[in-house]
Amino acid sequence: MSSVLIKELEINEDNLSRANNGFCIAGDVSATNTLIGVYALSDRGPLPVFVGKYDAKNVRDFNDQVLLDSLKRAGVNIDDVESAVFSPAGDISTDRRTCDLTNAKFNIDAATMNIPSVAIINDYTAIAYAVLSFGLKGDLEHLVLPHSFKGSDGKEYFGERVENETIAIHGAGTGFGTARIFWDRENGEYRVENIRPRRSEGGHRMIPVTTHEEVDLVDWLKDYKYDGFNPPLEAILSGQGIDDVFEYLIRRSGNNFMRIPKKVKDPAVYIADQARRNPNTEFAQTMDLFWTIYGRALHDLAVHEVAKGGVWVSGGIIMGEIEYNPGTGVVDKRIARRIMSEFDSGATHRDWYLKIPVSAIMDRLVGLKGALEVASKPAYLEREKYVPQAA
Repeated sequence: MSSVLIKELEINEDNLSRANNGFCIAGDVSATNTLIGVYALSDRGPLPVFVGKYDAKNVRDFNDQVLLDSLKRAGVNIDDVESAVFSPAGDISTDRRTCDLTNAKFNIDAATMNIPSVAIINDYTAIAYAVLSFGLKGDLEHLVLPHSFKGSDGKEYFGERVENETIAIHGAGTGFGTARIFWDRENGEYRVENIRPRRSEGGHRMIPVTTHEEVDLVDWLKDYKYDGFNPPLEAILSGQGIDDVFEYLIRRSGNNFMRIPKKVKDPAVYIADQARRNPNTEFAQTMDLFWTIYGRALHDLAVHEVAKGGVWVSGGIIMGEIEYNPGTGVVDKRIARRIMSEFDSGATHRDWYLKIPVSAIMDRLVGLKGALEVASKPAYLEREKYVPQAA
């Protein structure tokens, strides 16, 4: 089969000789682009040998076109690989063996890889591990969004994380992904390794609406997109959701001149771009509704999970839309203001939820970093790996 490698992001042959504990593989897998890294397991931790970006749209055989290709480019024999962890966006089987990716023409099967330890974990579980290992230490690129009110000193207030409390991870992308990190109280002491990421299903909660327009939107989604059933949260908080909200607004206004050109490959990206260029249009109204529901959903999930340890927001949409400077912070604060004004709008539990810090993850390698943490840490790997069932 032809190569589907888009770009070599990193290659370091010098690290081959530093692998005194073998090698591991980590992958952040989606139906569009897939990141795969081959790492030397050394006493200093995992060291990159090869990291590549693959065109997943043209993958038919994951093992041949991605897994073995990355090993070949790294100069590593599969017999020397100790572990592999992949974090796909899709449904993972209950036995953790396979994953059918959303909108992809291939699947992942741990039993076919000939690697001693293989784990297939949900993409947001990987992000949770990255937050756990890097985010809490300040080593993950992110922005803390200011609350909608000033602190007691008259300056922007960013909240205060409470130690040993639940941390929530949520985000809109292909769907609405959720996970959480909670403190394991069984051992009675604070130990980072006892905070355990687990997948949640917050994306399938109902949409929180408060205005007549939002009720009308949900009724339209119910009738035209969900066969009369109540639409889930990701009916709005996803790339497809942005497209559907725009369609609703166009149908309501009758403005047939504001259509998306057929040649556009990603309508959500196009709508967001047009919203910035044309503030008084259905494009801008679409994104205003999107960010409003986003902030309200983050509030509801944070209160439901009692996430006093903080809320971390991930996903390609927020990464692509919040303009910021790594040194000075947010450049355009409109999105942050809309999210946080809704996050702060709840009537109950205000004594603690208004103190929750909300962080937007801006690190595009977050999924790969989380998968690598599991692949290279025996305790995490043991917890997440696929275990073949006895015949």
